[in-house]
Amino acid sequence: MNKRLKYFVVTLLISALIIYLVHYTIFDNLYTFKSISNAIFVVGLMMFFVSLISITDADKIFRIAVYSFKSIRRKTNKKYRTYYDYALDKENEKMIPFALEMMLISILYFAIAFYLSQRYFDSL
Repeated sequence: MNKRLKYFVVTLLISALIIYLVHYTIFDNLYTFKSISNAIFVVGLMMFFVSLISITDADKIFRIAVYSFKSIRRKTNKKYRTYYDYALDKENEKMIPFALEMMLISILYFAIAFYLSQRYFDSL
């Protein structure tokens, strides 16, 4: 199986599980258009912003925090003397290698949530 397709399927399955958990915990497992639409939208919104951060390479901001926590625990002091050395070593690493797939799935979730919200408003 293609690596990108594998990322897409795994992301879809995990996000569907998270949607179910959000729907079960926050919306008391009510099966209405409104509750299902809201659960899908909440998960889609989180996925959208996380993937947007990774696609635009804004995740480098979080590397500073990772380096700080690792240096407090003394795991990186032996390998990297400064943050600059750490940043050069991690330059080509992506924090989320499946960000494009996550973005596509979040857009799909927005479309589903929009459709379900339209069905909810039509039923009023």
